[in-house]
Amino acid sequence: MKAGEYKPGKAANTHIEVYQDVKTTFFVLLAIYFPAVTGILTGTNMSGDLKNAQKSIPSGTLGAQLTTSFIYFALVLTFGAAIDGDVLRDKYGASMAGSMVVANLAWPSHWILLIGSFTSTFGAALQCLCSAPRLLQCIAQDEVVPELKSFRKLTKRNEPFHGLLITTLIAELAILLGAMDHIAAVVDFFFLMCYAFINVICAMHSIVKAPNWRPRYKYYHWSLALLGAFLCFFIMFTTHWDYAIVSCLLCFSFYKYTEYRGANKEWGDGMRAVSISTAQKALLTIDDSEASHPKDFRPQLLILFALKWQDDQSDLRYKRLLHLASQLKASQGLCVVVAFLCGNPFDENDRNSANEIRKRLKDYMKEAKLRGFAKTLVYGESQICGSISTVIQSTGVGALCPNTLLLKWPKYSLDWPSEPSDSEYSTFVDKLHAGYVMKMCLLVAKDISHFPYITEPVKEGYVDAYWIIRDRGFLGLIAHLLLNHK
Repeated sequence: MKAGEYKPGKAANTHIEVYQDVKTTFFVLLAIYFPAVTGILTGTNMSGDLKNAQKSIPSGTLGAQLTTSFIYFALVLTFGAAIDGDVLRDKYGASMAGSMVVANLAWPSHWILLIGSFTSTFGAALQCLCSAPRLLQCIAQDEVVPELKSFRKLTKRNEPFHGLLITTLIAELAILLGAMDHIAAVVDFFFLMCYAFINVICAMHSIVKAPNWRPRYKYYHWSLALLGAFLCFFIMFTTHWDYAIVSCLLCFSFYKYTEYRGANKEWGDGMRAVSISTAQKALLTIDDSEASHPKDFRPQLLILFALKWQDDQSDLRYKRLLHLASQLKASQGLCVVVAFLCGNPFDENDRNSANEIRKRLKDYMKEAKLRGFAKTLVYGESQICGSISTVIQSTGVGALCPNTLLLKWPKYSLDWPSEPSDSEYSTFVDKLHAGYVMKMCLLVAKDISHFPYITEPVKEGYVDAYWIIRDRGFLGLIAHLLLNHK
């Protein structure tokens, strides 16, 4: 029936007849039924108090949902069979002097129903006041949101008193607003968002085949989880699409905030697992035995460094080389930067220093807006030549391997070639030889200290490019990539 009708298709006299004040749809009736299933996570929220959570949560949750649903549907059928439709549509009981139909049917007195309704409502409120503070305390204890750390404290009786206070305050403010119909829709949407993302997480773990995800239900399939998530979003957007958009934006904002401020936990990030699984499948589909066509060639850079331990001794030419690589990355190719450090790879202090160098190297790359991978390699005495050859041969995975070696021209020295084997000139020759043997393109930047940073405006000037043997169009590609940079 539509609004303003006392019978289907017949307009009502609003002064003397009971009429439909709102248009009844499937989703309106669904909203009435929805509170019956909002307690599905109550057992999970209080799992810390259960003796055998693995057994109690599934059986208790399913039993509670089936019992509640049976009572709801039984009441609908009973009311429809025993009470006239006009009386049921009398929302405020005007035809019965303001009394309730069910209360008049109660035995032995109408107070039975009134007291029972009050007790049920009060019990549901206490249930939320028991589970919500514990959930807040668990979130604060896991330090997912650092600002909630004050709520992780418990009393001597193992009760989250601070969480109970803030939960009571929020509930009281919602009641004082006096617009429960509007607030209930938003609250229901957050329940639906919670259920939807639980289904998404289950499907995600199944798709990426996470070893810590072991569902016991033998009929479980990840498509069922996706179907549940789809139904949650479908209900949200078909009831109140504007509220649904607001709820999604709030949840997305909270996710980005926790991603930015939250601590890294041992359970990891689901999106990272999906990215790793996708990258693995993509690499496995590429046949590394097939040579890429010259027209599809893009520079996959490998940059070799020899950084010092102290920050004040860092060679500024390496920073310039990273900025050059950033301007060559207009094609969004692979970039791997490796720093060679002389020391003992089995010494803990040298390994810690290598980690610090790697962090500094990533800061240099971030400053140059160069997206790629930074690695450090600690080599022993007289091992630099073998280390360079090993890195050039082993860097990359499958078909995704560097094809271009980017080097800087060494400082001029009068003592070469009588210098030690780990001198700059000697290592430069070793890099050239190893890159040539691996059939890599060799890019050697001379006078790199005069090359501009990416933030320096360049109005005019020249970049002289010299090519040895066959360029195969690579010379024009380098010029094109440099000109593409703003």
